[in-house]
Amino acid sequence: MKSDCRQRGRQPGYAFWTAVWAFAAGALAPVLAAAAEGPESRMAAAADAAALPVAEPTTASAETGAGEPDLPSGGEGVPTLGGTQLWTDLVVFHGWRIQRHAFAGHCRLLDEQDRRQASGTFSACRARLEAEREARGMPPLAKRVVIVTHGLFGTRRFLHRMEAYLAQHGDFEVLTWGYASTRGTIEDHAEALAGVVRALEGVEEISFVAHSMGGLVVRCYLASGRQGELPDLRIRRLVMLGTPNQGSALARFWAERGGLFRLLAGPAAQQLSHKWEASAAGLAVPCCQFGILAGGRGDGFGWHHGIPGDDDGMVGVAETRLEGAADFRVLPLTHRTLMCDPEAMQCTLRFLEFGSFAGPSERDGR
Repeated sequence: MKSDCRQRGRQPGYAFWTAVWAFAAGALAPVLAAAAEGPESRMAAAADAAALPVAEPTTASAETGAGEPDLPSGGEGVPTLGGTQLWTDLVVFHGWRIQRHAFAGHCRLLDEQDRRQASGTFSACRARLEAEREARGMPPLAKRVVIVTHGLFGTRRFLHRMEAYLAQHGDFEVLTWGYASTRGTIEDHAEALAGVVRALEGVEEISFVAHSMGGLVVRCYLASGRQGELPDLRIRRLVMLGTPNQGSALARFWAERGGLFRLLAGPAAQQLSHKWEASAAGLAVPCCQFGILAGGRGDGFGWHHGIPGDDDGMVGVAETRLEGAADFRVLPLTHRTLMCDPEAMQCTLRFLEFGSFAGPSERDGR
């Protein structure tokens, strides 16, 4: 994996074409996802592509899931393409989740196979989830939970390698949290995350693993607590991987190129660029224990010539730093592979368990 990262990083224009691919994915995902989601989602996707507002659904359509028939409890559900840039998780219970549409505002309940079991209002989906828990005999959540989340243009699928590794080797339950990263501000996403945390009934300890902009979303959520206090006393640790804690030179580069960046990347990306100073004021230096993993070539120049110093092709090593970190480490990786490289996953697990990226021999001073 690491050798592959180094090879791709040396290819001319690697970071440029990665960014182009990400922008294209962000633009096309809403349209493709809406094709399987019914009339409201198709209307939202059309407006999404044109950056136009969409009228809220009527009360009747919201209550009935936009005219879609109710599905029987315990059934197989209806397949969906996911709508990665249109839906935000509001509740996560094992592999089940209640999501809200970024434009239409209605909700849907997905099972662990991402099949739609219900749609309509949040209260209707929540009631259906409770019914499914009883009908299927779902156990409560584990006492220790780790929430893994993505960054700009990311999806829950991007998190699967990290999720599987932590679930296999760690002594906790791993939940993935997805959000419509290009369809809201960092504050919007932090508010949704706060609701997810509040809904973790019976959980005694919560930690976070956040890639890229996801780390800023978690920091914004942590800022909602009173001065010097956590918003939830169950929060223990945070691992940030490639998070632009000092803003993003690459985002500023794209923002200066005008409307295309704003259209595709959305308001949160603008907060990383020319609106960074105002945005940074709303981000907490976490008062829980936190560690930072950065990617770079280790040569002082990095993968991308447009980013000062060493970098992972998207975020500079210097941009990831944040005073107060319990541990900091640079790995020879590109931005995306920080979440799936074996060494990065091992470091993440170590920090969640011990508060350090160091292995046993390093911790013991040998």
